[in-house]
Amino acid sequence: MKPASGQSLTEMLFVPGALRTNLGRWLERVSTTPPVLGRQLFFRALQNRHPAITFDLPCEPPLYVLGTGRSGTHTLARLLALVPGVQAWHEPMPDLHRLALQVYFNPDADRQIVSEAMLLARASLWQAANMAGKRYAESSYHNTFLAPFLLHMMPGCRFLHITRAPLPFANSATRFGWYSTPRLAEARIAPRPDTCAAADWEARDPFTKSVWLWQEVNRFAKEFLSTLPPGQGLHLRCEDIFDADPESLRLLFALVDSEPPSRRRIDRVLGQKLNAGRYRHGSGSVQEISAAQREKLQLQCRQLALELGYSGVDG
Repeated sequence: MKPASGQSLTEMLFVPGALRTNLGRWLERVSTTPPVLGRQLFFRALQNRHPAITFDLPCEPPLYVLGTGRSGTHTLARLLALVPGVQAWHEPMPDLHRLALQVYFNPDADRQIVSEAMLLARASLWQAANMAGKRYAESSYHNTFLAPFLLHMMPGCRFLHITRAPLPFANSATRFGWYSTPRLAEARIAPRPDTCAAADWEARDPFTKSVWLWQEVNRFAKEFLSTLPPGQGLHLRCEDIFDADPESLRLLFALVDSEPPSRRRIDRVLGQKLNAGRYRHGSGSVQEISAAQREKLQLQCRQLALELGYSGVDG
């Protein structure tokens, strides 16, 4: 389009009419778009393609990390991001903890409604991955109880169940106030009203509540993975990842159809000690607990810990 005689291009852009209206709408869409999509939509608009957020599902089978949290999920996202064809996120916004709590307390929740909620929450991130030609990956403890709904939405979706030994996890969760700080406690599950654990829940200390959380989340994730076809679900221990165990790293990157990056790049991520002080591998992460606390820990978690490949509750 050429400017009218005696009229500059700048003046033409700001004259009343359809051009100004369309330009305004385009600027509004780009300026209100999540930052991750801004650049992609800008170049799409330059190609005369409508710069709107779509609600398409991921083109490549996405990967979701399940678990309790406090198990190196931030580091996992950074490791996965080393793969050029992966766009990995750790606990992206909007936060889905309220949705995860709802489906935990209502496991028979309407699939269509929950799927629509997740689509609205993640559409922009999925679109950014699609436009970049990358696989979407997300690590967040919110995903665990949403996993059946994610699988319903995307039957080819892949899942990684990451675990940490019960005692180090419970110590870490307790230190960070998961069940002692109201704001953090509201984002964690509690026993369903019709369960035995609900009877004395308020009388339990934060450590014992964290022990219950470890058991409940990992039991659910383990049972969910058992329903998946071979190659679609994987369990790994975070201790093996932080020790850079070659076989664990090979299995991790195979979930995104990639060979492991160079050891130098992996060591660089592991050496960053993301969330410093929150993960301390080895005996340094184990604090003294009372005999009563250890007895409850053994009673609730020892069998599942053994099934998950641990020699005991200490790891």
